[in-house]
Formats: sequence, structure tokens, C-alpha cells
Amino acid sequence: MIDLSTIRPGNWLCYTPKRKYCALVSKGESVVVKGVLGEWTCSALELRSIRLSRNGPSLCDFQKMEADWFRTMPSGLKLKISYLKREPFLISDKAAISIYFVHDFQNAFFDLTGEELFPDAFEPLNTLPWK
Repeated sequence: MIDLSTIRPGNWLCYTPKRKYCALVSKGESVVVKGVLGEWTCSALELRSIRLSRNGPSLCDFQKMEADWFRTMPSGLKLKISYLKREPFLISDKAAISIYFVHDFQNAFFDLTGEELFPDAFEPLNTLPWK
């Protein structure tokens, strides 16, 4: 089960009955998600977070240098992903935010840059190397 207060539309999750990745469309009395085969309604009990793998940042234009990942935004903002005691953090000159799950990564990226990390990216959802 996922805590609905931690997710927002566009966040990637796992639909547990079918073990498929999906993205949140809306939340309220019921939850609407979208996957490769379309949209459906489910409950928060049927959704879980997706752990961010060590190679996940490579799908988001982050470049690996030694143990860390780096990306410079068009605005000049420099972002870094570092693992501190096995927990990943997204770091900028503004903040260091824990990003243990993919939706944490998406939300932190948006908070720091004002941009969506995976806008309208539903087709590759079920082929990504998340754990």
C-alpha cells in the first residue's frame, strides 16, 4: 500500500495485482492510474512504491562519475545523486532530498527544477530497470 499523501499525478508506481508499472493520473475516493494498456481505477492498497535502482538515473540524462551521478540543467542548476549509507539523495546547492523511491526522485526533481522528470512517458514503463 502506498501513502497517497506522498504521491502526485505523473508519479510512477507498481500495480501489484499484475506487477506492472503505472503512473498516477488522479487520486481521491478512488485512484486512477495509467499504464501501457490504458487507464484503470484501483485502490491505494493495490499500489506500491518502486525502489530507485543504482542505474535508474542513467535514464534521466544523469552521467555517472565514480560513485555519484551528475546532471546540469539548461538553467545552469547542477544536480548530483549521492549514496549516503546506501540511501540515495538528490543534491543541489538548494537542498539534499532523500530519493529512495522513483516517486521521491520525481518529486524532488520537480521541487528543485520546476520540471517533470518523466513527462508523458508511459510506453517504456514496463521495460525499465527499477527494482
